[in-house]
Amino acid sequence: MRRWHITQSFEAVPFVIVVFDHLITLDDEINTIWRNPTVGLASKVAFVVNRYLTEAVIAYTVYSQCRRFIWVFGIACVVAGAISHFIVLLRVYSLWDRRAIVARMLTLAFTGSISAITVLGVFAAIQMQPELSFLEPLHICVLGSTPKVIVGLLGVLVGKSVLFVDVVIHLSVLAVVLRLFPPDTRHIQRHRSTSTHAI
Repeated sequence: MRRWHITQSFEAVPFVIVVFDHLITLDDEINTIWRNPTVGLASKVAFVVNRYLTEAVIAYTVYSQCRRFIWVFGIACVVAGAISHFIVLLRVYSLWDRRAIVARMLTLAFTGSISAITVLGVFAAIQMQPELSFLEPLHICVLGSTPKVIVGLLGVLVGKSVLFVDVVIHLSVLAVVLRLFPPDTRHIQRHRSTSTHAI
């Protein structure tokens, strides 16, 4: 009986902490997100999905079955990761003065990485189904063996993260440099002025 209470508390504690954190920061959320006229609709939707989806998944996993949990958790991770990366990409895009070439590069990289993660995640979840079992003494789900496709999934995640950080850093640094040291266009203006007088 004591072990049962410990395992039940082990599952309930993370959910209680998340709810408590939400309650104590609710005023900041209302003032910063919902009452802030500078926050657009897309940012509000991204905030709702990123924050409330996490809480919903944590609440669901307290009572979910093992095989169903894998699908819900995987989908939630892909959605939350895509939203957080997309927000950063929008920031980089705005730093580059909304240039078309930057938009195409970021869109291509984002679409490719998210597609690869989604496909590999689905294959990993399918391979995990027969290997999942419920460990009654600890009241947890355990995996009998590691799916082969998980190696590719982890490789894509690591590579995507490294590439993403590298691209963001380089684009941000270049944007800052261009703002601090804008290209000298005085000779162009002088040339245009000379051409006008000559005509």
